[in-house]
Amino acid sequence: MARTVLVIEDDPASARLAKLILGSEGYQTVVASNGLQGFKMAQADPPNLILLDLMLPGQDGFEVLHCLRAEPRTADVPVVILSAKAHPTDKRWADRLGADA
Repeated sequence: MARTVLVIEDDPASARLAKLILGSEGYQTVVASNGLQGFKMAQADPPNLILLDLMLPGQDGFEVLHCLRAEPRTADVPVVILSAKAHPTDKRWADRLGADA
């Protein structure tokens, strides 16, 4: 069975690229275009990995990460932040909230 990666990304081109690259490596990839949708998808069927953008409409990536870590079904799912936000403060905040990378 293919391992599943949930990509939470609002930029369609970035989401397509992630899906293409992961698919070529044998991963099943599902995409959520906003934070709330991504959180709901993760709760309904926890993936093996979450790739999370920080700049999302509505609920931003920090809020999504906080919610993922607070829920037992997703508390241990690895979360990798992929974002254009590169300020050291953003990295420290993501680390504090439980990002894996």
